[in-house]
Amino acid sequence: PVRSGLEELGQGIANLEEGLRAAAGRIQNRQDAVEYAKAVAAYNEDSSNELRRIQTEGDLADVDTGRQYVAGRGEIMGRVIAGFKGSEDARARLQGRLEGIRSHYVDQAAGLAVETGKKRIAGMLEAQRNAFAGQARQSPQSLPRLFKEIETGLGDLAGGLEPHEEQVNRRVLQSETLMGAFEGILDRGAVAGAERILLDTPGADSLLT
Repeated sequence: PVRSGLEELGQGIANLEEGLRAAAGRIQNRQDAVEYAKAVAAYNEDSSNELRRIQTEGDLADVDTGRQYVAGRGEIMGRVIAGFKGSEDARARLQGRLEGIRSHYVDQAAGLAVETGKKRIAGMLEAQRNAFAGQARQSPQSLPRLFKEIETGLGDLAGGLEPHEEQVNRRVLQSETLMGAFEGILDRGAVAGAERILLDTPGADSLLT
């Protein structure tokens, strides 16, 4: 009877320990879940807010700005992981999750940078079209010089335009500049001088075919 009582006591203690371990595991799992969710939400919000701030206050098309954003995402991720209060297993899962979020926002920033750059170039080209057409209208005889300036302007944008985009914009710039020159000629009634201007402007005649 004494031995049986000791065995029952020992089994009871073992059961209690097992129950405590299970309870501790559940508590740890809940803590991991809470800390994991908080860390993910905080990193996601910080990344989103910083990207919006750069869009309104900075210049995403600037290479240094993009590098700073990428570096900042890495630094913040390191801090979040270092301050994580969950288990090591949860920390490892968190690192993978944050890396996914970081990649998402870095890709988004890169896409916005490209779009910003394209819009900026489009604005510059529009300004050039208006300027060249206006100068040609005021001074039709300056057409040869303006065509050379078109090439110079496109050269300044080298790297910002794809080859086919450069070709399209060259034709648009030349066509609108030529049209401006024709309008200037008609306004002055100097039609006789139109042929001379065309002959003096390489490539102008091809725009009429």
